[in-house]
Amino acid sequence: MMKNLPTIIIVLLVIGGGIWWYQTNSTEVVQITPGPVSGPTLELVARIRNIKMDTSIFTDQQFLALVSQPVLDVSGLVTGRPNPFISLTKPDTTVRR
Repeated sequence: MMKNLPTIIIVLLVIGGGIWWYQTNSTEVVQITPGPVSGPTLELVARIRNIKMDTSIFTDQQFLALVSQPVLDVSGLVTGRPNPFISLTKPDTTVRR
């Protein structure tokens, strides 16, 4: 325990110093004023606002008549290899001299 005492003291001092520094610097309030928006950004916003979507398709009888397909049962299908990353060929185990 005595060998760790200087390390513990240093860690506590660093933590205490960090808390003190945070509290002394957190009282400042920085006012950020946004700059004027113009140019390509404003043009893009105007173009996006002018987009009109036709939502009448959701009340169309053909859309309402759509049905979802039943879930496909894949439980009987054979899956791939247990490890797809191993080589398909057997490794050469013969000793060459």
